[in-house]
Amino acid sequence: MFKIKSTESDALLEFSDLSGDYFKVTFHSATHSATRNVYAYTDSKGIARLFQEASEEWRGWPGTKRWESLEEEFTLELTSHKTGHITLITRINHDCGNPEPWELKAVLTTEAGQLESLAKEAVKFFNNNEG
Repeated sequence: MFKIKSTESDALLEFSDLSGDYFKVTFHSATHSATRNVYAYTDSKGIARLFQEASEEWRGWPGTKRWESLEEEFTLELTSHKTGHITLITRINHDCGNPEPWELKAVLTTEAGQLESLAKEAVKFFNNNEG
């Protein structure tokens, strides 16, 4: 399991149940939550790369770093701020062929100093299914 805990609230983003090109993503907070199985196609390590890039640029970067699943059921965006905060915007949805589609968009905050450990945990988690 790979977890990202907000430094500003009780929000928590969890990645679990990695199996081949599939994993589960869950967002929790006191007021809302969502869980979705995600099909990463051939890019199950893309989130690990996203955090590795961010950790290499921990002093900040222009614009947004982004990873999106092939079927768009999960999106993760990272932005950096001059204050040393990193904003993570998550979108978890289920609308492809669903007669009652839903979407959760949530934001959590972490610190630039945590990017290196997050990158290591992401690599550890997303490399876990190699034999």
